[in-house]
Amino acid sequence: MFAGLSGLDAAVYAFIGLIGSFCSGMLGVGGAIVTYPLLYFVPPIAGAYAMSPIEISSATMLQVFASTGIGMVMYRKSPWLSRYVILVIGGGMLGGSLLGSLLSGYLPGSVIHITYGLMALMAVFLLFRREKGELHEELPTVIQLHLPLAISLSAAVGTLSGIVGAGGSFLLIPVMIRFLKLPIRTAIASSLTIVFLSSIGGVIGKLSVGHIRYDLTLLLVLVSLLGSMIGAKVGQRMNTQLLRVALAVIILIAAANIWGEMVWNLYATI
Repeated sequence: MFAGLSGLDAAVYAFIGLIGSFCSGMLGVGGAIVTYPLLYFVPPIAGAYAMSPIEISSATMLQVFASTGIGMVMYRKSPWLSRYVILVIGGGMLGGSLLGSLLSGYLPGSVIHITYGLMALMAVFLLFRREKGELHEELPTVIQLHLPLAISLSAAVGTLSGIVGAGGSFLLIPVMIRFLKLPIRTAIASSLTIVFLSSIGGVIGKLSVGHIRYDLTLLLVLVSLLGSMIGAKVGQRMNTQLLRVALAVIILIAAANIWGEMVWNLYATI
């Protein structure tokens, strides 16, 4: 499986997988918010094999499946984990992710790229727009959701995440905090299981459509197992405000890279 890989390819993609999965476990995200731009920018700069946007979309979806699966196991005993939240939001994400993954096979790479950039901008806006009292750390006794709103929002996020090959938690977590009024630790602990479940639909869609570089994708997945375990242990010990700032900064950097590259390409064609 790895016989055709050069040492440079293996080193570059192992590094990307480790960084992305560490962020996944620590911040409760799928890791695609970090992995996608790294896969797009780093290999060409390093002289390694450069995946197409569609190949990146497929690779990140499978990497998300692995990293969130490990993170879910690490958070399984967390008192902040809400099975009710997982059931309601996970159902919407699963259906949307499958639909988006199937659609991605018929979309040009530029559309996938722009969709990712828009998702990142929305996530940054929601994370930086704070409301008084929303960062409380008291364990809630009862979790209540507005069911139509929760299902429709999760389905929309799932569809977008399926298109770009992301778990969608970098947008789902801000949506859960902002619109569904969940505590940040509940959002993070529950999102790993939600994204794992939704990524099942995404993986099925990606495997059905094709466009997968299997050797590099498998390497990303294997490295993700280690990175997710380390990240989850770190994340459970971090302050909620620090978690929020870290997530916002990572998403902001990713969004700046994506949009900066698109603006540069547009300028170069003028």
